[in-house]
Amino acid sequence: MITFEKLFTLINSEKEDGLMRAGKPVNSAVLNVDSIDGLNELFDIGPDVREAIGTAKGSLDPGAVITRNLLTGKLTELPNNASINVSAYAIDNLSIPDNKQLKLKKDQNHVISVNTLTLGRNSSIISEHSILNLSVGTILRGSVSEDTPLPPGINGEFVNGEYTCDFGIYGSKGNTGTTGAQGASGSQGNTGSNAQCGPGGGTPIGGYDAVNGGNGGNGSDGSDGNNGENGKPSLTTIITLADIDKSVGSLSVRTISGAGGDGGNGGDGGNGGAGGKGGNGQQCGCTGMDAANGGDGGNGGNGGNGGDGGNGVNGELITIKIKANEYFSKSNVIVSSEQAPAGNGGKPGNGGKGGSAGRHGDAGHKYSDAGRDGKEGANGAPGEEGESGREVGLPAEVRVLTF
Repeated sequence: MITFEKLFTLINSEKEDGLMRAGKPVNSAVLNVDSIDGLNELFDIGPDVREAIGTAKGSLDPGAVITRNLLTGKLTELPNNASINVSAYAIDNLSIPDNKQLKLKKDQNHVISVNTLTLGRNSSIISEHSILNLSVGTILRGSVSEDTPLPPGINGEFVNGEYTCDFGIYGSKGNTGTTGAQGASGSQGNTGSNAQCGPGGGTPIGGYDAVNGGNGGNGSDGSDGNNGENGKPSLTTIITLADIDKSVGSLSVRTISGAGGDGGNGGDGGNGGAGGKGGNGQQCGCTGMDAANGGDGGNGGNGGNGGDGGNGVNGELITIKIKANEYFSKSNVIVSSEQAPAGNGGKPGNGGKGGSAGRHGDAGHKYSDAGRDGKEGANGAPGEEGESGREVGLPAEVRVLTF
């Protein structure tokens, strides 16, 4: 367990033993750890917790695997001379207001040591896809004003939220796949030119026949939706509670790992272009020239397929280490957990509508014929729905240890 005094000293010390420190009197800093010794000094978790983490199930998150293996000693040096940023906070008194959640910034490595932690009524501390090492000297439960400010420097915020637990350890849902692009509409068919009489206008001889309307262009197919991303797991969490006050009663821990993201919807097919109007006939003296036919409408494009949903991912070990007393024992830690669902498949894109038929040209004389209308284009077929992700994420194992 890293105490308030020790963490405060580490934050305000100069660089030594591979741990980059802030070098000024502050209660929080982002520390750059570039050695195993520095990481061990900062986390200070003890052999029993190391053993628990070392025997826990693996994670699909490569970065988390590296950090966990560093903590357990399976790795003896940082790979490729890398370093790890750790958000460290040494807080004398931390009070969570009634009906509020302290939501720590996600995707971080947090080391927090608190002299006195007061949980307000229906208040929580929430960690999302982050490694968390929280050490508490004394924990109390009681009413805390909703106007209580967050101590400066903490990489998080007080937010409103429905109370479900005292400590929430969660993964992050994978991103939803992007929707496929809509297909372009087909171009409209050109209008046919009208018939023209021959020289002098009294005869069709030497003139030009009416021209059929052009066919509409086919609509383009919609693009497939992109697959949803896999979830991000809940990460290694260590909560150490030294002095648990009678007012606490019991502590609830809730965990859900990262759900798979939903697949993106398929793009709609483009509409077919309308057929062009046929050219009109013409009266030429006592006779007439026939009108032309209208063009056919273009076919609608097919809809794109929906993207597949992403997989849920397994959570990493949560260790709750308590100093038992006459008021509180391991049985007072209440754990609830849920599987992280796989993402849903994206919806298929709609087929584009067929283009309308081109209208026939008008007859130029009672003895000439009108053209016929073109045919309507066929509607495009809808795409196929994406498949749901294949794997759910198992919740983190929660172990309660005593000291």
